[in-house]
Amino acid sequence: MQKYQDKLPNALIIGAQKAGTTWLASRLSQHPEVFIPKQEIHYFDNDQNFAKGIQWYSSFF
Repeated sequence: MQKYQDKLPNALIIGAQKAGTTWLASRLSQHPEVFIPKQEIHYFDNDQNFAKGIQWYSSFF
């Protein structure tokens, strides 16, 4: 059984709206060793999601 720590990302894309983060994510996702979730997770900037805990967050990876 994998621990949730094993599933956490080793990099994050953080940026403001219209700052090119969607473009960057789309370019990185073309690399076979890079995984990008299909949707933005909003864990660190959403109190309700943050309250769900790190195991909830890690489930996206």
